[in-house]
Amino acid sequence: MLEDEHKTNSFSQEKISTFYILINFNSGNPARGQLFRQNFEYGPYLLAAMRQILKTDKVKVPEGITVASHARTVTVVGPRGKLSKTFKHVPVDIQILDGGKVVKIDSWFANKKQAACVKSVLSAIENLFTGVLKGYEYHMRLVYAHFPINVNIPGDKGSIEIRNFIGERRVRKIKMLDGVVIEKSDAMKDELILKGNDLELVSLSAALIQQSCAAKKKDVRKFLDGIYVSERTNVVKE
Repeated sequence: MLEDEHKTNSFSQEKISTFYILINFNSGNPARGQLFRQNFEYGPYLLAAMRQILKTDKVKVPEGITVASHARTVTVVGPRGKLSKTFKHVPVDIQILDGGKVVKIDSWFANKKQAACVKSVLSAIENLFTGVLKGYEYHMRLVYAHFPINVNIPGDKGSIEIRNFIGERRVRKIKMLDGVVIEKSDAMKDELILKGNDLELVSLSAALIQQSCAAKKKDVRKFLDGIYVSERTNVVKE
C-alpha cells in the first residue's frame, strides 16, 4: 500500500502545465498568436505547433525539352509537340533555373495539405516531360461472353462507335478528347489502342469508353461485358 501511495503521489507531481503558441500566418500578422494551456499527464513534453516556413523541391529538365513558366502556367515543348498546364489553383511559386535546366517549386508557410501539393505539381510537370518525349499509350480489351461487341472507328481516328453491347441496339458514340487518337490493334483481336501526349486526356478518353459500356441494372458479378484498360505504356518504346 505504501508503495502504491508513493507511486500515486509521484505521478501527480509529474502533472505539469505547458504553454505553446499557435501562430496564425493567414491573419496577416505572424507575430500575433493565441496562447493555449494544456495539461499533460505523462511527463514534461513541450509542444510547439507551427507551420513549415518553406517547402521546396526541384526537378531536372530532360534534354531536348524547352520549359517556360508564366503566372503559374507551365508550357513544355518537345519532339512530339507542345503541352501546357496551369497551376493557378495551387499556392506555389514556380521558377525556371539554370537556363531552363531545372524547375523549382516553392511553397511558403504552407500547412500539411499545401506542402503536399509541391510534389504533386512536380509530378504533373514530369508527366508533361514524358508526354512531349515519349507520349502515352493505353490498351483496352473488348470483353464479352455471348453478344460480341462491334466497334467502328472513322477515318480521322477521333471517335469510336460501339454496337451490340449485351445485345443492345443502341449505338454508343464516344468522341476522343483533344490530341487523342484511337485505332484497332493489328497484333491482337478485340483490342483498342489510344495514343496521345497528354496523360490526363488519354486516360480520360479511356474512362469515357469504359463508362459508356457499363451494365446498367444488372449484377456486375455476372455480367462482365465491357471495354477495360489492359495496359498502360508509352508510344516511344525504350
